[in-house]
Amino acid sequence: YDLPSHLESYYQEAGRAGRDGLPAVATLLYAPSDLARNEQDLAIQFPDIKYIRNVYRALCNYYKIPVGGGIDAQFDFQMEEICSTYNFSIREFYSACRFLEREGFISMPDREDTVSTLYIPLNRNELYHFQVNHQALGGLLLTIIRSYPGLFTEPTPIDERKIASQNLLEAGEVRQMLVRLHEMHIVEYRPQTEKPQLIFVTACVAASDLVFNTTDYAMLQQAARRRLDAIHQYVGNNNVCRSRQLLTYFGEKNSRDCGHCDVCLSHHPDKPSPREAIVSKLQQGPMALTTLCEILTGEGYTNVQETLHQLLDTGVVKMDGKYSLSI
Repeated sequence: YDLPSHLESYYQEAGRAGRDGLPAVATLLYAPSDLARNEQDLAIQFPDIKYIRNVYRALCNYYKIPVGGGIDAQFDFQMEEICSTYNFSIREFYSACRFLEREGFISMPDREDTVSTLYIPLNRNELYHFQVNHQALGGLLLTIIRSYPGLFTEPTPIDERKIASQNLLEAGEVRQMLVRLHEMHIVEYRPQTEKPQLIFVTACVAASDLVFNTTDYAMLQQAARRRLDAIHQYVGNNNVCRSRQLLTYFGEKNSRDCGHCDVCLSHHPDKPSPREAIVSKLQQGPMALTTLCEILTGEGYTNVQETLHQLLDTGVVKMDGKYSLSI
C-alpha cells in the first residue's frame, strides 16, 4: 500500500467508497517511511540536470553517434541494457529520457510500450489470502511489491530481468508467472509488446553543450512539489476537518465541517454520529422532516439531509405522504 503522491489521486481513490449510496468509510493508512518514499519518487521523477546530461551522453555513446552526426537516426531502444551498462536506475533513466524528448533532442514513439508495466488492483485482505493460497506466485508478488513503490496506485514500469535475478529465476519464467497472475486478475500486467524505438531528432552535441529550458522544468518540479506537500500536510493536519481540507485544496473556501471525519469526531468524542442522532430522535416518536432537520442543524450537525437520504434508501427510516419520519 502506498501513500498517494497528490490529493487528486487520494480524492479519486476515496471517492470509490459509497458509490452505492450506502454509508462508507475511507481509511488512509501510512507510515513515516511512506513520506520518505514519496520524496524519493519526486527526486526520481525530476532528476537533476547533471544526471540528464549523463543520460544523453550515454545514449550517444551506446549507439556510437559522433558529435555532429545522428540526426534522424533511429534505433531499437535497448533501455534495460543501457541501464545495466551505465548503471542507471530504469525509472530515473526513463524520467531523464522524457525530459530529453520534451526538449526536442530525442523521440520515443509509442512510449507506453517502451517498458513493461504492472498494477495491483487488490485490497489488503485479497492480497493476503492470495499469498497464503499461492506461495510461489505470492512470493514473487511480495518481492515485486518491495521493489516497486506505486504498484497499488497506477501502472508502474518494471524490469523483469531484475525481478528474475532477485528470485533466482529466468526473465522468461518471470514473464510467464506475471501473465498467469494477470489471467487470475491478481495483477494488470502489460508486457513490452514490440521493440521500442529511439530517434535522435537533432544532431548529436557534446552533453556539456546541451541547452535546456530549465525555467519550464523548474515550474513542473515546483508544481509537483506543491502537490506532494499538500498530501503530506493533509495526513499530518489533525486540527482541521478532512472534508474542509480537501475542499479548500480544490478551491472551495466556504465549506463547513463534515461532522463525521476523524478530526471532527475527535473534537466531540462523545457526540453521536448524524446517523445515530437521527435514529435516536425518531426512536422517541415520529417527527416532521423539517423539524428534525432544524433540531439537528441547531445541534451542530451537517449533512443531515444526505444522511437521511441514505437511511430512507436503506429502509432504516420511513416517510409517509405528509413528510413525517418514523422508524
